[in-house]
Amino acid sequence: MMALPTKKAKHIEFEPLVALQQQFEQMPIAYFQTNGLPRLLYQHQLYSIAPSRTIVDRAVASACQEGKIVRVPLGGSNMDTVVLLKQDYISHVESKMALLDKSASDYSLLERFQTFLLQSVSCSFQRESLQADGFSVSELQRLVQLGYLSNRNEHTMALAVPSLGCFTRDMTQGRDTLLKSMKRKKFKEVLESELRTKKLKGMRLSVAYHVSDLAGLDCISVMQTSSGRMLRLKTEVKKRR
Repeated sequence: MMALPTKKAKHIEFEPLVALQQQFEQMPIAYFQTNGLPRLLYQHQLYSIAPSRTIVDRAVASACQEGKIVRVPLGGSNMDTVVLLKQDYISHVESKMALLDKSASDYSLLERFQTFLLQSVSCSFQRESLQADGFSVSELQRLVQLGYLSNRNEHTMALAVPSLGCFTRDMTQGRDTLLKSMKRKKFKEVLESELRTKKLKGMRLSVAYHVSDLAGLDCISVMQTSSGRMLRLKTEVKKRR
């Protein structure tokens, strides 16, 4: 298991690609395969293994500009952002294409979209720019229907991930389950290893994956003890009903 960084680690440069791979090791890969999703996580999950949030935000933004990482804002009242490797995103498009007949209009559209992705280092686009790159209004709408683009506003579109709703739903449900389990503890703390031995209702992702989620949201603190990682609810979370 990964330990949270100590204060001595603040001078170390944060590598988002390495951090993503570390977090992916905690993933229940079968979950993502079953739901037809690429490997992904919330950006705040990276906060749990980095010296500071600012370092993560800057490193992720830089990696996006270099075309290595894709950031997908969830929009609406939810300000969370999902991040994944650019190659994983392109591979997901390829897997969708593999299910289609090569003569199908969707196959041709996704093939052109894949080529566009390989040449682009952006995660959001002006609608007029996409049209200038050869995508018609109806084709852009079809990419929205397929789940690969979203309408940010009247003029802007952004990359999206198909079936992402099931991931956000399961993350929220698992998060709530873990918090309720910890709130029932006398001292509002529990060993991570203890949670892994329990069958917690509503948790479809791994305990470690949810721990990085809660730590990144600053809902819990994680301490290394002789018995393993101890999870403790933050004071302000304890007071929430």
